[in-house]
Amino acid sequence: MLEKIDFKSGQVILNDFDFDDTTPLEEQIWSFKHDILQVRYDKGLILDLGWLPEFNLEDGILHS
Repeated sequence: MLEKIDFKSGQVILNDFDFDDTTPLEEQIWSFKHDILQVRYDKGLILDLGWLPEFNLEDGILHS
């Protein structure tokens, strides 16, 4: 899935983005964690995606 995303000059330093759109979300609960994806850019800027609260599909939300 991430192969389609162009992060431009960013370097992916963490990639636990392993969601499968053919599998029900309830069966992928362990993928909904605090640290999902990190991309490092110049000048110390980091794009950081995570799910909070972890492993909670009902109340959780994707944070950056």
